[in-house]
Amino acid sequence: MIQKCDRIATFTNAESVIISSKMKCGFPTYIYNNSAYLCIDADRLIISGEISNVSEIIEFAKMYGCNCVLCDTGNSKFFAGDIIQYGQTMCKLCDTKKPLKSTAFPNYSQIYKTLEPDFSLPCYEEFLLNLHRMLQSNSGAVIEYNDCIAILQTAGKCAYISVIHTKPEYRRQGKGFKMIDLISQSFDKIYLYKEENENDEFYKKAGFTQISEFEIR
Repeated sequence: MIQKCDRIATFTNAESVIISSKMKCGFPTYIYNNSAYLCIDADRLIISGEISNVSEIIEFAKMYGCNCVLCDTGNSKFFAGDIIQYGQTMCKLCDTKKPLKSTAFPNYSQIYKTLEPDFSLPCYEEFLLNLHRMLQSNSGAVIEYNDCIAILQTAGKCAYISVIHTKPEYRRQGKGFKMIDLISQSFDKIYLYKEENENDEFYKKAGFTQISEFEIR
């Protein structure tokens, strides 16, 4: 049975943090058989938890026009279709010391231009709308620090890093590590996705360990 959901009790993986953040922004969120959370993000269905009757989930996704699913590999095996993206879910355990604040007046246009060459971004208007919704609902943060940019989705004392980027001319100077250290002061756990063999050494040195694998298909 799939029912509307208005809160997530615990945050045990990256997907649950993302769904909680999306929920605060007004994205439709549901609970399935008290064992999984489902969130509709444009044409994508995000799943956190255990699913069993995959046919019911597929019909649900079709009803809302979803054409791809983001979940861990334990759930993705139930879905047909080509793998669009695959990688590892990483987690860093931290020691919360102080609240994290977004950059007071971020230059969104410049941030977009900086990120666009290295990330698959929506059009600028949609990018801007998504950031405003996230910041207005207090479900994330945009951080500009030491020539580095980070965009976070947050839930309680957990955060998911959707973007971390150092300007090319400032790379290999430890600035990415300093950004991770800054974020680590404000959360108990930090999650992120990385593609296979992507910056393995950097994330290992930054204190992240692999906890699972994810797929988009």
